[in-house]
Amino acid sequence: MKYANLILDSDKGMENIGDWAQVFAIENLYKYMHVNYEDVIRIKISELSTYDGEYVILPINYPFYGYYNLSPKIIPVFLGISIIHKSVVKGLRMENFQPVGCRDYHTWKELTDYGLDAYISGCLTIALPKREKDPNQQKTFIVDVSDNVYEKIPSSIKNSAERLSHVYYLDECKGEAGARAIYERYKKEAALVITSRIHCAQPCLAMGIPVIFICEICSFRYDVVRQYIQIYSLEMMDMIDWKPVAPDLEEHKKILLRNAAERVLEVKRRYENVCSIGEFYLKGDPIKKEVDSVWAFQRYISERWTKDEQFSYSIWGITQIAEVIYEWIRNEYPNARLDKVIDIARTDAFHGVQPQKLEGIQQCKSVVFVTAGSANSVAIEVFKKYNISNYVVCYNGMYIVNGVEYSY
Repeated sequence: MKYANLILDSDKGMENIGDWAQVFAIENLYKYMHVNYEDVIRIKISELSTYDGEYVILPINYPFYGYYNLSPKIIPVFLGISIIHKSVVKGLRMENFQPVGCRDYHTWKELTDYGLDAYISGCLTIALPKREKDPNQQKTFIVDVSDNVYEKIPSSIKNSAERLSHVYYLDECKGEAGARAIYERYKKEAALVITSRIHCAQPCLAMGIPVIFICEICSFRYDVVRQYIQIYSLEMMDMIDWKPVAPDLEEHKKILLRNAAERVLEVKRRYENVCSIGEFYLKGDPIKKEVDSVWAFQRYISERWTKDEQFSYSIWGITQIAEVIYEWIRNEYPNARLDKVIDIARTDAFHGVQPQKLEGIQQCKSVVFVTAGSANSVAIEVFKKYNISNYVVCYNGMYIVNGVEYSY
């Protein structure tokens, strides 16, 4: 079982280099854990659902604002995520991998209201390494502030500053290498950074660079920044200290990295043997398999009706087999109709058909599929009693069609 990290898709027209900072944060965690990064498997965001390599542990420090599904080969450790709505929980299999680290109060509230074990974790980009002091660190960078904000920045600052953006066409930024180069510039040159970008502010604060954060609209996402520095609105710009001091975050970083490492190692201990066993049984090409009880019903249907033919059928027993049969018929025979449902215990409707007690079998004019194993012996007697000859019963390696036994 190996460790994994995300990689951004290289075929996008544009990218935000802040997304790369979140990937670099997991790389930094692996360095803290003394994991050889050359052995780490990189998984594209777009391939989270289709990844089919060996089982991996994937620490995740990333926002999920779209809909995603996680491959069963990925064991996630949610260290610092942000979401808009709890509808993403199922696809990301969060219920199976708690607790969930949340960057902001909004995410935490969505997940705890859903019933998950969650905590507010911040974002691991704040734990990136601190830089060494250098006399060349004299520059002011103004990164992705609005024109309204830019106009209110004192001329004494902006006249000698360099204005940058974190959003690039891919051929301008050059992907991961280009993102690293931009953060390296901040590390080597910056004396001050003025920005509205979380993943400009956080990596710079982690490096020990003074940051002024100004925004016109205060997003829920900014929760992750406010514990370190003041967040200024356009109306608050008269209050800004234009010569701020970077906060000392080194002790806080240690706590964040220690917690993240402990969570990753705990998940690895829990799943390492499980995944090793799974890998053993997944070797080679899978054989073609049938669910025997289901196969008998499918054979009966396919031998009697064409795909576009209209026919009706009844089900005796609301079971897993009943669900499989119903779904298969609905997909393969769209004009077929479920006529009756017989079940002595259930009272809730089965795909819109209210179940009836045993006496309801007398009115069955359609073929009856007996899908409850416990009803098999009873069913044969009931069919004889009511002179019902159109039925299929499966059990013990045999299936009975209209009173005739077949083996399979």
